[in-house]
Amino acid sequence: MSFLPTDSFLGNLELLEVYVFYDCPKLFACQNLSGQIFLAVWIDETDDADIWLYVSMSPNRFKAIHSGYLDLHDAYAKAEDRWVHKVTTYHDDKASQIEPFRCERGQRLSDVTETSKERQTKDCRVAL
Repeated sequence: MSFLPTDSFLGNLELLEVYVFYDCPKLFACQNLSGQIFLAVWIDETDDADIWLYVSMSPNRFKAIHSGYLDLHDAYAKAEDRWVHKVTTYHDDKASQIEPFRCERGQRLSDVTETSKERQTKDCRVAL
């Protein structure tokens, strides 16, 4: 099992720094071979996979987060290129799944990353 996605359009990722570790890194920075930096946070798990949110960032933005000038929430909610990637890494080493989501300014991140089934369930609960 690898917590980094394999064989994906994000590239060949290498770990830069780990900020939270519990059995494996849960919040970390990584970089692909072309120098693109990603911040990744673990958000959920299933019986056979872990689910993460990845956001790409420039070196200046990475420094702003690292120094505390920009907080973790804003790193995702105000992504520089407005794209956040929901990454599923499987425990049996099958290929990772990556779902890109476009985040509009002011939109809640949970609204973007929910599946259609989760939205339907939430809508039903609200309607009741």
